[in-house]
Amino acid sequence: MATKKPIDTFEYNKFNTEGEVKVALSNSGSVLSTKVDIISTATLIPSSSLTDRKSMSIRNPGLYTVYLGGSGVSTTNGFPISSADSPVEFNISDNSDIYGIVVSTASSIRIIEFS
Repeated sequence: MATKKPIDTFEYNKFNTEGEVKVALSNSGSVLSTKVDIISTATLIPSSSLTDRKSMSIRNPGLYTVYLGGSGVSTTNGFPISSADSPVEFNISDNSDIYGIVVSTASSIRIIEFS
């Protein structure tokens, strides 16, 4: 069983103007949660990534399927996630980009990033 490091400090800031919540945990890096509105053209997820990001999870609580992929993502080649799906997790650096797209009606997704 892995030994857990104690968290010395916990810093929590309420939502900023972009609807983000940033949480910093000492000894563990940072956590940033964001809401992103996905439209019918490829939308960068998130619009700016957490510095030194190591991983990210994406959840779709909306009514419409969101399709994930690279900058050329479409509804025919993207990886679909619906509200019935579990969150999608990626081991992805802040130098890599993921995009989302919907068929027609905008849908909001939730993202949590870890550094």
